[in-house]
Amino acid sequence: MTEQVTVSKFVMMEEGFAVPSETGLAVSEQGCLAVAKRSEICVELYRNQVVHTGDTRFSANEIITEHLIRPYDVCFAPNNHLVITDNGDNSIKVYNVVGKPRLVRKFVCHQRNGNTVHVIEKMECNSELNIPDSSALPKILTPQSITAVPGPLCQLFVVFAPVNRIVVITMDWNTVEVIDFRQLSSSRDWASVQLRELKECNKVSIVHDHTENHKVGGLNPLAITEAQFCAMFYHVSERKRDHISYKCLQRPMCRVGKMSRQTNPKVDYAASVVVYVRLTDCSNRLIFHARYGNCFDGKRRNTIHAEYLMLMDDEFRQAVQLLCHGRGGTIDMFMNKQPCYRSTKHHDKRPDLKKKECAQDLVDFFALHCSSHSIKFTINLCQLYKVDMTPSPSLQSDIQNGQEGVRKMISAGIELKAMTERSWEQLAGYASVELPEYKDSERQKLDQHIAEFLGGIKLGYKSKPRTPHRKTRADSRKGDRIV
Repeated sequence: MTEQVTVSKFVMMEEGFAVPSETGLAVSEQGCLAVAKRSEICVELYRNQVVHTGDTRFSANEIITEHLIRPYDVCFAPNNHLVITDNGDNSIKVYNVVGKPRLVRKFVCHQRNGNTVHVIEKMECNSELNIPDSSALPKILTPQSITAVPGPLCQLFVVFAPVNRIVVITMDWNTVEVIDFRQLSSSRDWASVQLRELKECNKVSIVHDHTENHKVGGLNPLAITEAQFCAMFYHVSERKRDHISYKCLQRPMCRVGKMSRQTNPKVDYAASVVVYVRLTDCSNRLIFHARYGNCFDGKRRNTIHAEYLMLMDDEFRQAVQLLCHGRGGTIDMFMNKQPCYRSTKHHDKRPDLKKKECAQDLVDFFALHCSSHSIKFTINLCQLYKVDMTPSPSLQSDIQNGQEGVRKMISAGIELKAMTERSWEQLAGYASVELPEYKDSERQKLDQHIAEFLGGIKLGYKSKPRTPHRKTRADSRKGDRIV
């Protein structure tokens, strides 16, 4: 009887994965398995494959050897990234695993001033680390165990030798950039790291009721005032080129209205991006809804966009999985600007920073979670940002990039729509806000302009600024009335 049990155990081991005793293991939320084989100098990646019956099977494994010298540990990170610690050149290597895995970023950690100061430095992916042995030069630490903590910024916890300390690295996974890092010397340091994260953002935004993670959930994320509703979604700035006049629901209280009054009301004011999203199942039952806003901190190099915070939100991701495992459903987003695509102009002076590509992030999300699971994805646009402007030397690249992002989303199957009287009634109903007459209003003119622009993109002709209609005397009198 004992021999039979022993044989049975041996057979089970033979039928499983054959791995060396010294390995690093990680499993992604999508069910992919990564195995860092230290003795074989490679990382094996096992992807899951879902067949039409709904069963999940591991496909043939992929072996990652490119740029690896002596891999030690591995973990998965947001936006389809795999992070590997390499003892061979003392670096942390980040691979994008969409399609064939490719190295996209490499970091090393320097030790300075004894054990007190650490510096995370970005290296060229193809460069070799070659620092002479000198006590005057910074000492390169060796990364060993690594794990990723879920959250909007997804912090990496890395153990470095020979100091045997944990360093917490806060990442922006859109740009694969290090935002912040700090060594943990005691249990009290962990609490201070979390407190520091909560206090860093100064919330310079049109929307000042964000929580620390810039998400408002609960029973009604749109339990807001009329002035807030105007600033987030409804406000119409004057557009002389399109004969659209200024319209504000509560100019003394609306943050956009107040700012335009303090400066120049004829200039379009770029309000901070706001996203309100609703997920409903195939029977139109509400599964999840929340509101997100951009996170800006002058000390940081990058604004964290609302779309990114939504895609990284655990509750949102869990709700999407419910739709995937069910019979499909709908994702409806309401945005006061179209998702960006390489339009972060201030990055032109910082070649080390990758421009934001929220449109591409949403396309990747749609391909992975929606298109094959009968989930309809709609984005309702309250405003356009730059894409419909008259081209000029300073705006040419931003306009072209923004239009390319719109084309990418439409081509992928995401439905981009202008707001209508019905969708305004729906959105205002969630906020319990009463709107003025829609017909012939400035808001309707702007919605029609957005619809014409999107129609041109869908038809495939080169988008041009809208030809202004001839303004009548009645239009002039109507435009003078500011609510």
